[in-house]
Amino acid sequence: MASRWAVLSDVHSNYYALKAVLADARRKRVDQVLFLGDAVGYGPEPHRCLPLLQKEVSAGAWVLGNHDEALRLLHGTATGNQHEPPSEPPRPVQWQIGTREDTWTALRKNYEILRHASAGELVEHLAAHGSRHRVGSRVSLVHGGHRHGEPTVTPTETALQVRDEFSFLDNEEKGIDVLLLGHTHRPTAVRQTTAETKRFEVIEIEPARIVEIEDRRWMLNPGSVGQPRDGDRRASYLILDLGLNEFELHRVEYDVHRTQKRMEELGLHESLIQRLDPGRRNRFG
Repeated sequence: MASRWAVLSDVHSNYYALKAVLADARRKRVDQVLFLGDAVGYGPEPHRCLPLLQKEVSAGAWVLGNHDEALRLLHGTATGNQHEPPSEPPRPVQWQIGTREDTWTALRKNYEILRHASAGELVEHLAAHGSRHRVGSRVSLVHGGHRHGEPTVTPTETALQVRDEFSFLDNEEKGIDVLLLGHTHRPTAVRQTTAETKRFEVIEIEPARIVEIEDRRWMLNPGSVGQPRDGDRRASYLILDLGLNEFELHRVEYDVHRTQKRMEELGLHESLIQRLDPGRRNRFG
């Protein structure tokens, strides 16, 4: 199996960010692309993101996020000849994405776009993915976390949470020493302090700085392609090289204002439009 992977998460229907990240990864000569979920939600172009992900993500190396799961559930509750979604989010959908009006409006719009673009084929392809996946002998993929039995919504970010994740994996998937997950929209690295202990520590990571994976266990979160929440508007992803036992965080500029303009045209909430660029106080453009 090829060992140099681009690790992506949380695209959220941001086509221009996804396109820029994949182009950057190709320039850096990755062998395969892994995707940690949330292809849809928040953004304006799920019908362009899903086919691109289908083309680029390696076979099987794609897990569902909570917005993906919510869209799958919404597809199951849509009624009528046009598969019209309900006006209010059903309770299972609320469990995945919460009750905020802006989030629900975006998901509903994403569903309508996908139904119109592909008569449901893209939704069904998305829904066919699982919520967790193992790659080779060493790597586990999940959007949020395994330990609570709710892999799309469980947050995993602190050293204690990572310790509990590996305790779960020791009982379920022995041999895992690299856990890849997303969901928080913030790039994060947590490592075992030594190979002999069950203690973990958060490691500061900076863009374009290679970090060696020593003989210990790691949790790596690539941050978000389509909606970073760490104060840096640039798209975020990781390159993980298990041949060299190292990883590197990358940040990529993209045409954020073009995405914002499309969001406005669709009538998505201003809160989501402005979230893409924390440094701006006024409307884009």
